[in-house]
Amino acid sequence: MGVSWTDEQRQAIDNRGGTLLVSAAAGSGKTAVLVQRVLDRVTDSENPCDVDSFLIVTFTKAAASEMRGKIADALTELAAKQPQNLRLRRQLMLVHRAKITTVHAFCMSLVKEHFHELGLPPEFRTADDSEQTAMQQEVLEEVLEAQYAVDGAGFSALVEAVSGGRDDRQLANLVLETFRNLQSSPKPKKELEQYRQKFVQEFDRIANTDWGMALLQEADSRIQYSIAALEDALDEMNGADVVQDKYEPVFAHDKQQAENLLALVRDGAWDAAVQLCAQLRGSFKRIPAIRGYEDKDFLEQLKNRRNIWKDMVKEMADKVLQRNADMVVGDRLSSTYFTENKRRFHNSGNTFVRKSINWLFHNSIKDIMTGYRAFSYRFVKTFPVLSHGFEIETEMSIHAVDKNLAVENVIIDYQDRPEGSESKLNTVSDGMKVLRTIARLFRCYQPQKFFGAIAALLLIISLLFFVPILCTYFADGLVPRFPTLVVCGFTALAAVQCFFAGMQLQNIVQKNKQDFEMQLQHAMKEQREAHEETH
Repeated sequence: MGVSWTDEQRQAIDNRGGTLLVSAAAGSGKTAVLVQRVLDRVTDSENPCDVDSFLIVTFTKAAASEMRGKIADALTELAAKQPQNLRLRRQLMLVHRAKITTVHAFCMSLVKEHFHELGLPPEFRTADDSEQTAMQQEVLEEVLEAQYAVDGAGFSALVEAVSGGRDDRQLANLVLETFRNLQSSPKPKKELEQYRQKFVQEFDRIANTDWGMALLQEADSRIQYSIAALEDALDEMNGADVVQDKYEPVFAHDKQQAENLLALVRDGAWDAAVQLCAQLRGSFKRIPAIRGYEDKDFLEQLKNRRNIWKDMVKEMADKVLQRNADMVVGDRLSSTYFTENKRRFHNSGNTFVRKSINWLFHNSIKDIMTGYRAFSYRFVKTFPVLSHGFEIETEMSIHAVDKNLAVENVIIDYQDRPEGSESKLNTVSDGMKVLRTIARLFRCYQPQKFFGAIAALLLIISLLFFVPILCTYFADGLVPRFPTLVVCGFTALAAVQCFFAGMQLQNIVQKNKQDFEMQLQHAMKEQREAHEETH
């Protein structure tokens, strides 16, 4: 074949001592070595073999086809050099019946040839995809029923965690998906055990979940901001003897409470943090009055500093616990955001995101990108956390609007970051993530509008190119741009497909909304039961 072989490759080609294992990196020539090994056996002058006497097994149909082609090409090259060699010409005919196949196909051929020894009927056949799916579903149902009977508590907790208490359909789908993924693994049981080891640890606290960690991180940031506002107030009143005597104990107490809450949040003590917020909501100390103090603006400034902390705890908690709001949004954009914020593109970015989401989803949330939020029990229990970063605020807002959850807007004061501090957010990259999230959620929540818009665009493009062709045809009876006509036809067909795809997906979304209502009812039932047990 005109190939210069290495000593190791030549050894692999010429070895006839029995079992041979060849191990090498991808692209090192393993296939070429095997082809040459087959050719040498076929053309051996002392002990030649027919090409159809070999069994060559690969993992994929593509690899088997490639191997057959390379052997055929090599035999063709040799036959061209030796036109009088009848044996080579015969091997060219036999190569097409050679057993170069996949593992599955080879095993199937063995079963077909020896079905009588295996006790199989002669008319047996392999199941198609639909039949395999049906059998998998049947077996899965039997396994689930057995688990319900054996481990009621543990298995029921798994179903509750995965499926939200509605049914076990999501769990079943998860099991099937895991099974199919494991089929591509050479050691599925070992890989499954590795997956299992990742989940055997106890998640006994909400703080250990992705959802809990995201909320606690946001709470940590907001509490730090409140502490900073209280510290600024304490620094400002330093030196003003009358004000300091009256105000400092109250502000210092608030700062201590904020630090206690921050410690609970950082420790992941979710329930304790919620309980402390509920206690603080109605227990703020009154600031003593200072009669005759001339600088009223200074006193008002100090009170505003404290209100940042009070509003975060009191007003938002009250919205959730007393007024049955599912999500309370701290609205920065309606107060001081546009005057205080000095970072480039943030003002225009927040405005664009708010207007685009309000237009696409017909909502009235005043500040989409704010992390200053409070949530009800049923919102937390029913919100699927899919985002991992800055775009989670967008996801929460659209979820609440799409599911008709009660949303309250609370106007809050905003102050720019202190000088020297750095934001963890990147304006460009995080902004692009938000835009991608909006597009993804619009496609998922409003598929009829999304695909309908694409269908309309494709139809317009098709008509723009088709109309001139139609006018020419009516004028002289000819179609001078026939390829353009074909493209117009396919474009119009794509528009029709997009339209009907949007309609089908919209039906699925509507069904998901019906299921979500049942999930809400279940969450409210859990909340009532927990309340009854507490009291």
